[in-house]
Parts: sequence; structure tokens; C-alpha cells
Amino acid sequence: MGKRVVLVSHNRLAEGMAGTVKMIFGASVPFFGLAPDGSVAELGRQIREDVLAHSGDQTVIVADILGGSVCNQCLQDLYGLDNVKVVAGMSLPLVIGILSIDGEATDADLERAIEEAQATTKVVRLEVSDSDDGADDFF
Repeated sequence: MGKRVVLVSHNRLAEGMAGTVKMIFGASVPFFGLAPDGSVAELGRQIREDVLAHSGDQTVIVADILGGSVCNQCLQDLYGLDNVKVVAGMSLPLVIGILSIDGEATDADLERAIEEAQATTKVVRLEVSDSDDGADDFF
């Protein structure tokens, strides 16, 4: 059994994330997005069909936001499928972390990927020093 990562979101976030993952990580990942005039129930049906078509693999669904309609629909439509795990709070570090897990992802693997992704979320301040040589220290 292999591992698949599927991105799901409102609008085109999952599509953009999939493109970015391919550019940086080199991996193609399937994605589903809820259009502004779309049906969340139809989206859930499409995701379920995709997961069932790959029932021999573990599927890790990465949803855009915890408690959002897309994530909630996935939880409802995929309930009871043993080969599915759902993670909410999509970010590039999180997706790359999950893709980097060798083989199937355990809950502990996913928790570690979440912690590592959270550690990269920081307020970043640009500070310019007054050095004698006139060059600004950027890093």
C-alpha cells in the first residue's frame, strides 16, 4: 500500500498549492477546489470517488481550513474509510512534510509534520544595521 496526498480547498487554493508543490518538490498531487458557485456535496462526492478509486493506497487529505465546509464535507463523506486521514490547515511546509514521509503516514508522522510546519510560521522583521562599511546586513 502506497501513500497519496490529495489537496482540497475553497476556490483555487488547492490548485495553486499543487502547482507550487510540483515546481518546488517535483511531485504531482491531485487537488479539488470548491468553486464560488459550486456544491460542497458534489465536491465531497468527487473526492470520495477519487479515494475509492485508489482504495489500495492510503490517502492523506490536506484541507485548507479546520471547520470549513470543504474539510467538514470530507469528514462526512470519507467517514469509515480506513485508508484515509484528514489534516486541516494547508500550508506549503505542511504539504511538503507529509509528502516527505516514507510509506504510509501514521498519526505520529502527521503530528510531526504539523509541528514542523507550525515552527516555520513566524513574524519576520527586516532589520537594517548601521555598519561602518556602508553595507546593510540582510541576514
